[in-house]
Amino acid sequence: PYTRISTCCFLLIKEDVKNKREDLARKRCAVALKYLQDARNLVEEIISRNAHTPERLPPAPFQGVISAVVESDLRGTSLDEERGRIDAFTKNLMRKVTNYDEIAQELSFDARIDLAILYARTSSYEKAERIFRQVIVEAPEYAVPAFNNYAVELRKNGQDEKAYHIYLELLDTKGEIPDKAVIIENMITAGLSYAYALREGFQHEKSIKLYKNLLSFQPPGKEWILCELAVTYLEAGEKQEASYRFLEALFINPAIRKQSRFNRYRSLQKLKEFISTTLQDEE
Repeated sequence: PYTRISTCCFLLIKEDVKNKREDLARKRCAVALKYLQDARNLVEEIISRNAHTPERLPPAPFQGVISAVVESDLRGTSLDEERGRIDAFTKNLMRKVTNYDEIAQELSFDARIDLAILYARTSSYEKAERIFRQVIVEAPEYAVPAFNNYAVELRKNGQDEKAYHIYLELLDTKGEIPDKAVIIENMITAGLSYAYALREGFQHEKSIKLYKNLLSFQPPGKEWILCELAVTYLEAGEKQEASYRFLEALFINPAIRKQSRFNRYRSLQKLKEFISTTLQDEE
């Protein structure tokens, strides 16, 4: 009951944040954390009481607490203090369950995914991926939720490169992929962040290849990816390639320069004279 109360609170907190009821969200968070702590203390008491008879314990006594904590993600909200408390609770909890990956096969697939999510959330990526891949081998129908959950955690932790490659692997999965359009959208988001990081590291060749791969999925808003690609070519000193990509973006959306979002691509404005000269030369 403690963990179920916590889960309900966390689900309500998401609605509170969505509807800008932050004071109520903070109160619910305090209640949720209290019951999480009560649940953890109770489990620890049961473990202690059965120290000499471990066969009386379930294979994963903290699993109910883990499932509740999975719903506690406050990243992306303004509840910084509350998020810090939950993060501290989560890290403390995971220190107590370090052997779970050894007994994961005794858990249900949903329980394994919950466990792996918390490993990923606390940056234990190797353990998380090992469990996710075990699940996929034993139950291929779980490939989409397993990989998608893992990629989401990676993205939220700023691991865009890892997330991008996981999404690519997921999209390469045989069989029907539910919510494929959403998966592609998430992959594009991770890929754009990864490509920008490559550009900051002056790895323009890799970022150009990545942008081209994103374009191969024919995503909505393709013209903006073309703008990113054009800017990357400019940064690499390839003005003619930059011009072609910018022209392609304008062909898809002639009004692109009138949109406020285009302000971030001011370097493309300087291509106007070069594009005009290039077109005249080709004629």
